[in-house]
Amino acid sequence: PSATLATSVRVMLPAVASPRQPILTRSSTVEGKSGLRKPRSCSLLLLISVLTNVVLAVGLVVLATRSRSSPAALPLSPCASSIDSKVVLPVASELIRCANNSLAAGCDGWSPTPSQWDVEFDFGRHGTVLMRAHRAWQPVYAERFWELSTNGYYIGTPLYRFNYRDPSTRFIVEFGVSLLPGVQRAWDDHRSVERATTSSASNTRGTVAFALDAVNCGETEGAADPCAPHRPACSAGDYCAYGGSTQIYVNLADNTHLDPRGFSPIAEVLGDGLAVLERIGERIGNLYGEVTELCPSQEELAALSSEGSLGNPYCILRNGTKQGVDPARLLEPDAEAYIEQKFAEIPRVRAVTVSNVHP
Repeated sequence: PSATLATSVRVMLPAVASPRQPILTRSSTVEGKSGLRKPRSCSLLLLISVLTNVVLAVGLVVLATRSRSSPAALPLSPCASSIDSKVVLPVASELIRCANNSLAAGCDGWSPTPSQWDVEFDFGRHGTVLMRAHRAWQPVYAERFWELSTNGYYIGTPLYRFNYRDPSTRFIVEFGVSLLPGVQRAWDDHRSVERATTSSASNTRGTVAFALDAVNCGETEGAADPCAPHRPACSAGDYCAYGGSTQIYVNLADNTHLDPRGFSPIAEVLGDGLAVLERIGERIGNLYGEVTELCPSQEELAALSSEGSLGNPYCILRNGTKQGVDPARLLEPDAEAYIEQKFAEIPRVRAVTVSNVHP
């Protein structure tokens, strides 16, 4: 049985439930890291949405013959976003509340985290991408993925980093930055996992992991080494990755060099999901490319006389200007307008469906 729990988030339950190269997050110095329109009577619609969620949650408990109560996912605001009048975003204040206190009522999705589940991301006319998450691969980040997916966090987030030029030049695609004012900063500040982790899976093509910050390792061993707190999960000598909060990436190629640095896969893309992403990449990867902070500085650009690639094969230069997204702007109050006005072709997550849940 299935039902809409929170407008654009659907959780499809089993018939019988049982008891139970580095990536960018905020900023980094090593390779690869790095006002919505509201309709009238918004408050009334929100009240109706919340009441509807309660009724649906109760109905699902009966249909699934659950032996315990299950909190509904966070209610989503019925206030339309500027990306599409039919796309309904989460309530920013609720997401911030859950960032500040993960144990608050309604903030843990459908608890406890199952052993395996599927998450489908709908990118509208571009297609859908289905992922299968495995808690056993990396429990800490798998639990976070479950929480974010069931609470609707990813709805409205853009595919802001697309490292894809062609089938022979591809790296990752990254998304998961909320453009709702204050939300991303709250999760980065209060919910980052401040340690390196390991996974039983490798960063092979089609796997999914959380984007992280990183610290450069020192030349000495022991306490003086900035990477010491992240051993033995991180075994690399150049840098260690840690600090994931909400952003995820999909490996478009075999990137096993990320394994010893702490990037821990928690899911895999199923079916034609990779083909969907690469079709998007053929356009977006060559139109916008890499985020600006991972491309040459303005001083370095001044010394360049040619257009096109900038050393980093994913950086795009056009008319003397880097074309990629500036990650710092995604944390500003005008992030929604920034993406809408300057990167209108970047696909956004329109809906999330959680299904095939295994206890």
